[in-house]
Amino acid sequence: ASTTVALVSEPSRGQELTAEISAYESWENTNQPLELLYFPEDPPPDIDSQRRSERISDRLAVLSALLDPPQVKRLIVATPEALFGKCPIKSAFNEYRIRLEVGQNESFIHLVERLVSSLDYDSEALCEQPGQLAKRGGLIDIYPYDARNPYRIDFFGDEIESIRSFDPTTQRS
Repeated sequence: ASTTVALVSEPSRGQELTAEISAYESWENTNQPLELLYFPEDPPPDIDSQRRSERISDRLAVLSALLDPPQVKRLIVATPEALFGKCPIKSAFNEYRIRLEVGQNESFIHLVERLVSSLDYDSEALCEQPGQLAKRGGLIDIYPYDARNPYRIDFFGDEIESIRSFDPTTQRS
C-alpha cells in the first residue's frame, strides 16, 4: 500500500475535496479501499479554544495514523501550510503513544499517572473533551487527543477487561 498527498491551496477546499472523495468512494465498487485523511493547518493563536482543540486533535489523529504503515492506499489532503506546520518529533511522538488491548495487564494507577503527568491529560469528574480522563472505581474514561470518541476502559485489578466507546454527552456506552 502507498501514501499519496493531494495539495490544495485553501483549507476550505481541502475539507471539500475530502468530503467529495469520500462520497465518490462510497459509490465506487472496488476491492481497493482508501484511507482518506484530511490534515488541517496549525490553529492560529486567536482561534477559540474549542476549535483550537479540535484542530490539534485532527492533526494528531493524522500523525498517529502515519506511525503505522498503510494497510490500504492512503490519501492525505492538505495545504502546504499544514504540511510545514509544527509537528512533534516522530520518535518522541511514538514513544508517548499508548496502545491498550482487552486482556492486557496494565497498572491502573500507573496508567492514570502517566496520562496526567507525562501526557498532560486533565483529570475531571466527567470525560467530555479530547485530553480529558475520569476515573471511577475500576473504570477509566479517556478521550484521546487523536480520537473522534472517548473510550471507557474497564479494569479487573490490573487487567483490561473491556474497552468500548461512549457518548460524551450522555456518558453511555
